[in-house]
Amino acid sequence: MPGQLLLEHVGNKLPHKPTWEKLVKAWGDVLNRYLQREKGYDLPHWNTEPSLNGFLAAAVWIANGVALEEYSTERLDEDQKTTTGKGLLDLYFHLEDLDCVVEAKQDWPTDSSEECRERINKFLDAADCQLDALRDDEDQANVGMAICWVCPKLGPNTQNEEAVLRQIAKSFEESADVIAIYHVPREERESLKDEDNADNDGRRYPGVIWVGRQRWS
Repeated sequence: MPGQLLLEHVGNKLPHKPTWEKLVKAWGDVLNRYLQREKGYDLPHWNTEPSLNGFLAAAVWIANGVALEEYSTERLDEDQKTTTGKGLLDLYFHLEDLDCVVEAKQDWPTDSSEECRERINKFLDAADCQLDALRDDEDQANVGMAICWVCPKLGPNTQNEEAVLRQIAKSFEESADVIAIYHVPREERESLKDEDNADNDGRRYPGVIWVGRQRWS
């Protein structure tokens, strides 16, 4: 059994809801393609934030959209009048009726505690601020989304990895607009380098949670 989407929550009030649902499914397909072709070597979610943004961009493409990663933009101060300098925007994509810019962060929690939740919210807040600083006339598409890619690294004696993933996701289900869990069962990871590897202290990497917060629409 390959990786699986355990949760595909798109808020009922989120504009373009059917398109977001389509994109979440495509995202799961992309992660599975990588897992299956790199089996025995790598996990898609055992990588850095730019790589995870790249998987989302790939999902846009296979869903028949277009995406652009890491492109140059200008940022403004709080009054939207003074340029504070150039920077890179993580991702722009257009898919059906959805025109979206994304700022993303990444977290590697070791549990599902309240401290974990607070840290993820801080990452989302930081992404919010970066979206707010974009120039209105150039970079604000019809949707802005802050994303935190949550990649738990669990101790080797964790009994129910799936439950930890669900618990983290559940704490955001009412406050975030897109929540999706991609989980790779332990039996699928037996030959992969995240299992019993001295390089990572025996930590387990069961999956990734997409926590997405809409900034404007």
